Amino acid sequence: MARTNTLGNFLTDVADAIRTKGGTSEPLQASSFDTAIANLPSGGAVEVEEKDVNFFDYDGTIVYSYTKAEFLALESMPENPTHDGLTSQGWNWNLTEAKAHVTSLNKLDIGQIYITDDGKTRIYIDLKDPNRLSPYLGFAINGTAEVDWGDGNTQSITSNSETTAVFTQHTYSSVGKYVISIASSKQIFFPTSSGSSILTLQGKSIVYEDTYENSIYKFESGSNFIRLNYNVFVRCRMIKSMTFHKNVANTINDGSIFQGCENLRYITIPPSMKNITSAEFRETGLINISLPNHVSLEYAMQAFYQCKRLRRVCLTDKGFAPNSIFYQCTALTELIAPPFVNVYNSAFRQASSLSYIKLDPTTTLIQSQAFQMCCSILMLDCRDFTSVPTLQQTNVFNNYPPDFKIVVPDVLYEEWISANAWSAFSSIIFKASDV
Repeated sequence: MARTNTLGNFLTDVADAIRTKGGTSEPLQASSFDTAIANLPSGGAVEVEEKDVNFFDYDGTIVYSYTKAEFLALESMPENPTHDGLTSQGWNWNLTEAKAHVTSLNKLDIGQIYITDDGKTRIYIDLKDPNRLSPYLGFAINGTAEVDWGDGNTQSITSNSETTAVFTQHTYSSVGKYVISIASSKQIFFPTSSGSSILTLQGKSIVYEDTYENSIYKFESGSNFIRLNYNVFVRCRMIKSMTFHKNVANTINDGSIFQGCENLRYITIPPSMKNITSAEFRETGLINISLPNHVSLEYAMQAFYQCKRLRRVCLTDKGFAPNSIFYQCTALTELIAPPFVNVYNSAFRQASSLSYIKLDPTTTLIQSQAFQMCCSILMLDCRDFTSVPTLQQTNVFNNYPPDFKIVVPDVLYEEWISANAWSAFSSIIFKASDV
């Protein structure tokens, strides 16, 4: 007999849902629903389970996920998420390129890009010290910008340089949270060769424990924020989320952009940024990151240095592993990338959770300490090589597990185990046919 959809049945269903969420089997009366709901654990929304292909919102929430087969069957990208105050600009991958990547490397992380709905760049700050209420705001502009300080005060700032920052001080009357918004019809570059971050104590060089740098907790890119310069967010320890529009750019010289953002757990990099720069994400709190297609590692020395929470990175273009790029990435378990060409000093040193690395057959050099203290590594895959690469020193490997294997082509095995420096590891070098 079919169940009748009565009010009583409806209330029973609600009670069952509350009991399931609350982890209880106690009877519930309709009169006590409000109290029971208020006592439920936080996070009522259902979390999307991580799969092969994940779609991230700006704050690191997975909004869609698919197995490889499910993703390759899609006919269009999933719907864009929405947020008050932001306008979606779509995903940082298109479907055709994403499918090609997933076909080749099986997995991918894709992120959503946003711009502010009014085109203004917004800096969210929390001033907590009553004795420190006068930050300097710095940016470069060729033209005039209108600054709303978020406390009822506005100011026009005029400059004729896109490379030299103008610093303007403002004093707030009390502690609290404020939103600084900047509007301009010209292009706004945030700071510059002076090496300053956005808000500073002195309006000049970086003060690493600067109260004002540490007061920024969110950043939203406007339509005229077009450049990520050297050090622009360095040591902004409290910042938790950032959005950048699809045309924001950097150059190979713009290193340390996000260095020291300890509370930043996720970031979407737009497709206009084609280089990971030196120390760009060094010492951040990143757990996940979505990088666009065709990002170069050529200038990425120390790019993820001491990112101790980072779990997974998806790279697309074949390239070498620069100095210390993943040094002390102790939580990194998945490195989804084409084979690496040449591995430089300390590239994977203390990447203690990584289990597998494949090298490209064009590799000619593995430098000092490249795989030191990779305590979980099970295989260095060199099976496609046509010649034996140079192992710079025997300190390339140490503290590896007892079942670690270096896998080489059968025809090169004898040459490999007798080669200079490699001979010290002959007991863990195996023919591809034996693995």
